[in-house]
Amino acid sequence: MDKFMKSLLIGVAASIVLIGGIAGVGIWVSSEPSASSVAAAPKDDKAHTVRMRPQAVQVGGYSLKSKDKAKILLVSIGMRVTGGHNFAKVCRLMPRLVSSVNTAFANLASYSDNAQDAITKDLTAQLRLRFNKALGERVVDDVILTAYQDKKDVPATNCPEET
Repeated sequence: MDKFMKSLLIGVAASIVLIGGIAGVGIWVSSEPSASSVAAAPKDDKAHTVRMRPQAVQVGGYSLKSKDKAKILLVSIGMRVTGGHNFAKVCRLMPRLVSSVNTAFANLASYSDNAQDAITKDLTAQLRLRFNKALGERVVDDVILTAYQDKKDVPATNCPEET
């Protein structure tokens, strides 16, 4: 019985040392660097407006009833975000947001004869929720939709070209 207790104590001590060492290394690796090693970057709390590339949306046309020829409408989508880091995040994840626009706005506008009927307060709130869900956190504060008939009038994106 005496040998069993010694081996049990040695096993428990080895387990504690091993688990403690792994936990210590994990805490050390995940901790943020101290202020002395890295200078703190100033926080940007300014409001920025991110403009997406203009989206072409077909208004009318998809119906069992005979309709006039469907119109192509260009939609400019602006998102108000706070901070330069959020501006960069929105620009980096823009393909996800374009997909959200296609599923939300295009479906709504395809059943409407008038684009202004499709752009409602509910749609901007729905897009804001979809964008924040696609980005993984609450980044977008407000969504601004503007419809244009002529391609020359649509403002260009303000994201860098590599995104």
